[in-house]
Amino acid sequence: MKDLTSQPSDSPAAHSTPGGGAAKSPRIRPRKRFILVGCILAVVLGVGLFTSLGSGGVSGPPQVGAQAPTFSLPRLNGPGTVGNEIGDGSPTVILFFANWCSICHGELPALAKVVTSQRNSENSLRKVQVIGVDSLESAGSAESFVKSSGVTFPVGLDSDATVIAGKYDFRGPPYAVFIEPDGRIAAIKASTLTPSAFVVTEKRLVSD
Repeated sequence: MKDLTSQPSDSPAAHSTPGGGAAKSPRIRPRKRFILVGCILAVVLGVGLFTSLGSGGVSGPPQVGAQAPTFSLPRLNGPGTVGNEIGDGSPTVILFFANWCSICHGELPALAKVVTSQRNSENSLRKVQVIGVDSLESAGSAESFVKSSGVTFPVGLDSDATVIAGKYDFRGPPYAVFIEPDGRIAAIKASTLTPSAFVVTEKRLVSD
């Protein structure tokens, strides 16, 4: 089939008047330019919408030294809520994880074992309260992961990402936030956190 757009726009045969004369027609602009502009606008709008939805109005992750955002989530592995204890006078660690997070499957069981050991010890790290936030999954999936990982500390269900994205502006687990007794953030650890690094950072929150 012949490409009609390949004919010159000023061709008399293509643009004739009823009287036989050549008619003037507006210059046809290349359609690729409009398509490119449209694609750029779509990308810009899409990025803006995703950022707005993902951050919930937060301009970026909370910074070290700032007050940790407060929240309250239904507890997944027991009665009550999780999150209200932040800034109540006790050092706190928030562990963000999820069953669908492949890194979390290697990280969480080891950290859960350390937390359980500390809770049964007599050293200063016993003072640190550890809480978990399981995000973007169903209660059933989250419960299964928490149980199989040996988690005994309180875990809140953040199924709609209100906390991980809306409060903290994290793009996905795992994350660990270490919080001073007064609610100030002492450290933020992203990606894999080894048990030794976890303990070293915890020690910054307590004094013998």
